[in-house]
Amino acid sequence: PISKFKSAKDFLYKTKVFRADHIMFYNNFIRDTLVDVGMPGLNLSKTSVVGLPRFDSYFKNEFFKKTSKQIVLFSFEPYEKGSYLVDDKKQFKSFEKEVLKFHLLFAKFCEINKEYKLVVKTKGSQRAIDYASKIFSDYRKIIGDRLIISSSILANDLITSSSHIAGFSSTTLIEGLALNKKIICPKFSPSVIKKENDLLHPYQKLASYVLTYPDLLTAFSKGNIRNKTLKKKFIRERVYKDDGKSSLRAEQCIINVIKNYKN
Repeated sequence: PISKFKSAKDFLYKTKVFRADHIMFYNNFIRDTLVDVGMPGLNLSKTSVVGLPRFDSYFKNEFFKKTSKQIVLFSFEPYEKGSYLVDDKKQFKSFEKEVLKFHLLFAKFCEINKEYKLVVKTKGSQRAIDYASKIFSDYRKIIGDRLIISSSILANDLITSSSHIAGFSSTTLIEGLALNKKIICPKFSPSVIKKENDLLHPYQKLASYVLTYPDLLTAFSKGNIRNKTLKKKFIRERVYKDDGKSSLRAEQCIINVIKNYKN
């Protein structure tokens, strides 16, 4: 989230020294923030903003797949997110409970709606894998082969092939928005997670936020209609441009640096 990057920039970068010839960024905010830190060796002339190359295929729909009734839940183990997103550590237990509740909402939905498939994508750490395996253990027999828990399936394959993308404060949600997927996030209590600690802030209207099962049903019943102007503003702020040419900009930047070095 932008709020956390702002507060951590001095701690993370103030003592660092920039030794490279050039650096590329995927948005103006990160570039400007790092330049303002005053890191020795880094100045504006050594930087370029090119966007996020892996998003090119999304914007150009090169790998478009027909979406099925598949939900991908980008699972998040509470400690992983809570360690830096829960400001008041006294609220951590409440955060754990709300994370668990959010995960299980999708299992309940798929138990009732048998035409849907649930793919739970975990991080690669053993802690993350164990967390997802444990909380969904009771649903393995109930949902059967419509429940998949995996740390190895590629995120972009899941995003392109799924109709609904669920998670919290993850760049995968931005990828889902780029492909105009339905985005579902947990509606945390304000005392647990401040709204500015959400990666989508202040563009929360681009997603459906759920706390209860009726909330989830409402999210599924709504059409995929969102403010296109707001979405474009958000995408351009976070990944620079939606023209599908980030890879070309990065390539040209590298060529220019090599040419300047030879000269």
